[in-house]
Amino acid sequence: MESLDDYFLTRTLKLALKGNGMVSPNPMVGAVLVKEGKIISEGFHYKYGGAHAEVVAINNSSEDVSGTDLYVSLEPCSHFGKTPPCSDLIIDKKIKRVVIGAIDPNPVVAGNGVKKLLDAGVSVEVSRNKKYTEFYKKFATYITTDFPWITIKSAITLDGNVAETSGYSKWITSEKSRKVVQQLRKYHDAILTTSKTVRSDNPRLTLHKENDLSPKRFMLSSKLFFDDKLSFFQNTDGKSIIITSDDNTENYDTTKKLKQAGIPVMSIPKMDGTNLPDPAEAFKIIRTAGITSVMVEAGAEFTSILLNKQLFNEFVLFIAPKLIGRGINLFSGIEQYGLDKSLLLNLRQVKKTDTDAILFFERMVN
Repeated sequence: MESLDDYFLTRTLKLALKGNGMVSPNPMVGAVLVKEGKIISEGFHYKYGGAHAEVVAINNSSEDVSGTDLYVSLEPCSHFGKTPPCSDLIIDKKIKRVVIGAIDPNPVVAGNGVKKLLDAGVSVEVSRNKKYTEFYKKFATYITTDFPWITIKSAITLDGNVAETSGYSKWITSEKSRKVVQQLRKYHDAILTTSKTVRSDNPRLTLHKENDLSPKRFMLSSKLFFDDKLSFFQNTDGKSIIITSDDNTENYDTTKKLKQAGIPVMSIPKMDGTNLPDPAEAFKIIRTAGITSVMVEAGAEFTSILLNKQLFNEFVLFIAPKLIGRGINLFSGIEQYGLDKSLLLNLRQVKKTDTDAILFFERMVN
């Protein structure tokens, strides 16, 4: 049976998700104030630079919060950033007990919030349930490495093909599977694709529900170009960005058209021995733009590069129960590792839509 602590902490995650798409690169956080076993106030971090969840919950309360229990999905901050430390307010308001879902992976906080509260005589408990650290894995990758969290999304037939030999690929998976893709996009800050995919598939790379905030769209291209017939360049929301290794970024006509369309250009080095943009450098520059998580939606060639270089955290593979014979195989570019040195992935979850299987893998960390 779920304890009251588990119940209230689980509620904080539901509240945290209300900040999705609004708070990055800050983490989503939810908070619940409880008095005599009943919720008296709630809050969540609602926008970047805005009040933190704990502050919102305290300010929303119509009752005196002294002596209450505070449940918060992530450790309260202990430092001055865009807002004052939440731990100071908790102490000042004489909250007696704080129950935390996960310790903040940010090295600036990382246990300091807990220490500050304990030193002030506040009772503190930290959950051992892994679902809270799991909730913050994207933020943890962003804040502790040079990269955002990277998810590769691919869809294949049962015989491994992403398209017919002609390049035609609509549609491999079912409509219900494509709705799952919409959900995956919703919980990533950005989408990365390639110029090859933009030209061949002309994807919108947006969220279809009116009230959902679409992620930013990055296109990786070895050559700078502009084509207003393609959805990527019809940049009405200002979220399309080009990353290029093109030495000729001063091409006046192209740069003028991109500027008029509101599409910024970011330059990175080429991958060794090729004319292709270096994907590692692409992810690093995406991170500097405050992107904590990116989903890659590209073809077999680029996906193979990322798999070979192990430039990913998660690999989401949609498999449709179709055999098409000869086609463009997703794994044709994978290096010859052999069984003894094979690239191992951790199968974390399996889901099923009406017809398709969805496999969620994570990269095995040595």
